[in-house]
Amino acid sequence: MIVNNFPYARLPESVQHVVSEVQAQTQAPPDLVCLVALGVVSLAAQYSVDVEGGDGSTTAVALNIFVAADSGERKTTVFKRLLKSVTEFEATKREQGREHVSRHKALHDAWTAQVAGLKRRITKEYAEDGASCSDVAVAELVELTANEPVPPILCALLFQSVTPTALSRSLATRYPSAGIFSSEATDILNGDTFRLLGHHNSNWDGQTPSRETMDDRIVARWVTRTTMLLMLQRSELYRFVQKRGEMARNSGFFARALIGEPSSTIGTRYVGLEKMRIAPAEVFHARVRELLELAHKRIEGDCQRDLMRPDDTARVRWINFYNLIESRSGSVGDLASVREFASKIGEQALRIAAVLQFFDTRALVIDEAHMQAGIDIADYFLREHFRLFAPRPEPFVPDPQILLNHLFRWHQLRGETMWSLRKIESCAPGKLRGQHGRTRIALNWLVTNNQLLMHPQNSGGPFFGLNLNPAGSSMPFQQMPLPQYSQMMATTPAMV
Repeated sequence: MIVNNFPYARLPESVQHVVSEVQAQTQAPPDLVCLVALGVVSLAAQYSVDVEGGDGSTTAVALNIFVAADSGERKTTVFKRLLKSVTEFEATKREQGREHVSRHKALHDAWTAQVAGLKRRITKEYAEDGASCSDVAVAELVELTANEPVPPILCALLFQSVTPTALSRSLATRYPSAGIFSSEATDILNGDTFRLLGHHNSNWDGQTPSRETMDDRIVARWVTRTTMLLMLQRSELYRFVQKRGEMARNSGFFARALIGEPSSTIGTRYVGLEKMRIAPAEVFHARVRELLELAHKRIEGDCQRDLMRPDDTARVRWINFYNLIESRSGSVGDLASVREFASKIGEQALRIAAVLQFFDTRALVIDEAHMQAGIDIADYFLREHFRLFAPRPEPFVPDPQILLNHLFRWHQLRGETMWSLRKIESCAPGKLRGQHGRTRIALNWLVTNNQLLMHPQNSGGPFFGLNLNPAGSSMPFQQMPLPQYSQMMATTPAMV
C-alpha cells in the first residue's frame, strides 16, 4: 500500500494491519484511513493515561484531528469500519446502564420527597415557634442535601452536533471520556458546537468543564478528556478558515488542531476478482475494546490515570526535536509564519507517542521507537499545517512581462495594436507608473527583445505596436527569457 505523506510505517503493527485492510476494501486515500485510525486510538487511550511534559508537568494525551477530503473519498465507509468497536462498546454499556438509571430515578424521587418533607417540617416549626426551629431538623436537612443520590455512570462516548453546554454537562455528570466524531462535519463546524472555540481549547488541555458552560448547580464529578475527529470537504475547511480563521488562530484553536488533507484516489480505484483482505482487523478492534473497558473500570472506580514518561533515549530524541522546531520558529525562521502551531508541536509529538505506545504495549514508559513515531507523525501535521496556512509569496513577475500582459489585454478588449508613448505611460499598471522610469525601462527591454515594434518618432513621440505572430495569429510572442529585474535595471538604459 502506498501512503502519500503520512508515516504509515511508524504506526503499531495492529494499526498498520487494520489500515491496510480497510484501505484495500474501500480504496479510500491511505492517509485518510491512517488519520481516522489515529483518532480512534486517541479515544481508546485518553482516559487511561496522561503523559509527562517536557517541563515535568502532566498533560492529557487526547488529540484534535481534522481531515479535509471531498465527496466520493469514502469517508463515511472508512469511519464506520474503524469505529465499529467503539459504537458496539457504547451500545453495550448503555444497555447495561438502563437498570441503574431506573433504580437511580426511584432513589432520587424518594430523596426529593424526604427533602420536601423536611423543609415542610422546618417551615411548620418556624410558624409555631415564631423565631427558630430545632437544630436537629437543620442538621438533618444539611446531611440529606449532602447525600443526594449520585447519578449512575451512563456511557456517552460519541457526539456529533452538540452544544458546548450539553457536552460539558455530559462530561461533568454522565461520562468523563468523549469523542466529537463525524464523517461529514460541515454542519458541526458551522453550528453551535464551534460557537465557543475556547471551550474546545480547555477540553484539549484537559481542564475541568467551566461553570460558564454549565448549570451553576452542576459540579464536575471527575477530570474529563475529549478527542476530536472531524472529516469535512476541503471547500468547507477553507470557508471556515476564511470566515473564522483569524479568531481560531488568535484563540489558539488552530495551534491545537492536527489537520490533514489526503490526496484523492478517485480515478485509480479499480475492482478485481481477488479477495481484498490483507490482515484481520479484529486484533485492532479487540485492543480498542480492551482499552475502553479499562477506562470504564477507572471511571467506575477512582478515575485516576497512569502517568507515562519517556525513557532516557526517547527523552533525548524529543528534546532534539523540540529544540530544532524552536530554532526554526524565530522571526527569520522558516516556521515564523506558523509559530503558534509550531509552539505546540512538541507536545503533540509527546501525545501521539504516548497513545501509540499505550495502544501497542500498554507500557507506561515511552521507548525510542514510539517517540520517533510520535515525532514523525507530528512532523507530518506540521508540514500539512504549513502547506495550508503559511502565506504564499507572490511569484516574481518582471516589469516587461507586466507591461506586455497589460498591452495584450488592451488588444483583446479593444482590438488596438499600437499606442503612443504618452498613452502607455499614463495608462500603465499602477506599480509601473511614477516609479523612476520603470515603464520606459520595460518598454526599452520589450523593443530590444523584439516583443514590441517601435515606429518612427513624430511630433507626438514614438508609437509602439505588438509584434504579432508572423504566421497571422493575434498572439504576441511570449517566449521571454526574462532576467532578474534588478540585473535588468542595472544593464538597460532608460529610453529617451
